[in-house]
Amino acid sequence: MQLIEIKRDSAPKTGLRAEGAITYAVVRDQDSDTLFFTLIANTGGGYHSKELVPVARIAACLSGFEAGKVVPAKALRDVFTGRSSNNGGFLAACLRHEGLLSPFPDAAHQHQLGDDLARWQQAMLRLEGTPYVPPAASKGEATMPAPVVDAGKSKKGGKGKANKATGSAPAEDRHADPA
Repeated sequence: MQLIEIKRDSAPKTGLRAEGAITYAVVRDQDSDTLFFTLIANTGGGYHSKELVPVARIAACLSGFEAGKVVPAKALRDVFTGRSSNNGGFLAACLRHEGLLSPFPDAAHQHQLGDDLARWQQAMLRLEGTPYVPPAASKGEATMPAPVVDAGKSKKGGKGKANKATGSAPAEDRHADPA
């Protein structure tokens, strides 16, 4: 799979007490035009998964919500295989920055559906890009996040085993300040 980074940007966090921003990238598979989101960095603290999440999985998640109704950030956690409690909130911040979610009128830290996802996808596929270089791995993480392409869910519950080399818990088991 030849991955092309077509956009990199930073989105302000949307949580009530959240500070900082999330750097993310939109990546596409050159051969299939499959689009992915990946969370690259977090300036305000809190762990997150750096895996490549297919936009199709995000679209499937959002399709269960009606226009004008609240889309909770926690609903987006299921698009990741990593279990960080921050994943959903951080992705919601990125989707808001792209216009795919918008602030809910009664509570600016909550979300509702935004612009048309299919139209956004077509616009992204028209962009040129550069070869995707995955972010540097933290201790205990793989150097390249694997794309999540199946619809299966990871097992929930229980803490993961500590990394034998570093003695630290797996990244997806560390929890901190959600967006």
